Amino acid sequence: MTRVEQRYNADLANDLGNLINRTLSMIHRYRGGVVPKTTDADLKADADKMTASYRERMVQLDFSGALTELWAFVTRANQYVEESKPVGAGEGPRAGGAAR
Repeated sequence: MTRVEQRYNADLANDLGNLINRTLSMIHRYRGGVVPKTTDADLKADADKMTASYRERMVQLDFSGALTELWAFVTRANQYVEESKPVGAGEGPRAGGAAR
């Protein structure tokens, strides 16, 4: 496997895959499958900024830069989920089966 393939697989599995899995699992578990509206202005602002930068880089055909913008936001979103537990914080069983 080449370095590019290893990096691609690691990024998908560890970053994007983790974010999607955690987000969908928490929405299903704590919100009955209903996606809540965001209340975090900072995260929304970061998403808007990333979207604008991503689009601009794509227009310039700067694919590497576009992916850098996207992965930076994926990292930011993972940090947000980890730090703030926005969906169902403190509800239900926690890791290890203990209830809060």
